[in-house]
Amino acid sequence: MTFFERLKEERKRLKMSQTRLAEIAGTTKNSQLNYEKGSVCPSSSYLEAIASAGVDVQYVLTGQRSEEPVLTPEEKMLLLLWRNATGPGKAAALAALQAGGKSRRHLVQGGIHTEVGGKSVIVAGDVNGDFSI
Repeated sequence: MTFFERLKEERKRLKMSQTRLAEIAGTTKNSQLNYEKGSVCPSSSYLEAIASAGVDVQYVLTGQRSEEPVLTPEEKMLLLLWRNATGPGKAAALAALQAGGKSRRHLVQGGIHTEVGGKSVIVAGDVNGDFSI
């Protein structure tokens, strides 16, 4: 796989349009298209800018994934919130994430009722971070 194919693969992995990635990099959709076609090589400032959006630039350049995962801005925010959460907040977040989009989840007064690991769970709390399971 070539540099240009890996660049396109990374953009798609991040579920971004050519226009969106170009905006992040401070360039145009046409330039992004040319980078992905291989008709133009991007600058180092372009690569630096797309790295901030979660593109694994090491992979794009070498074909080898970074040893540490490259996080998207949303993943960085989630990690920051996780690190600042209390024990009950972390438990509630895990329960909500484990429940995912399962159809058995439904809202009940004061929280969410779901099944986690085959057990019925009600995650209750408020937007200020006071949660209980």
